[in-house]
Amino acid sequence: MDLKNTKAMEVSSTEKQLPRTEPLHTIVKVSAGLKSSYQSGLEAETFVALYYQKKGFRLLRQRWQTPFAEVDLIFERSHQPNKLLLVEVKKRKSEAFRHVALSASQRLRLIRVVIWLSELGYQVESHLVFVGKSNEIEIHTEIFG
Repeated sequence: MDLKNTKAMEVSSTEKQLPRTEPLHTIVKVSAGLKSSYQSGLEAETFVALYYQKKGFRLLRQRWQTPFAEVDLIFERSHQPNKLLLVEVKKRKSEAFRHVALSASQRLRLIRVVIWLSELGYQVESHLVFVGKSNEIEIHTEIFG
């Protein structure tokens, strides 16, 4: 994998740091009580982030722009800085079309992120999380299979 265009990873004496990337900044106007898909997605990501934090994970980044794809949430397992969890969040009003929530190109981009982080020395796990209309969550752990 070509990593020539990636920034060098900073390494402290105690633990590795994720490569620095530029944050994604977007301004969205919500009018007359109607939520944009962006706003709904942010709310779903925040809900899922709180869920994983209650389970003992530490949130490292939200909407992290890597050289290959944007990752919705990236967590570190408590006291295990080399074990990362990448979470892709999908807000859905119904169960229809969940089987195609990640397109083939999205899966490929996320696989590239996993490979890239693995090459940097991290153990990486990935989850796909659906957030339903009433904020119920459904976690899929085999998202590349």
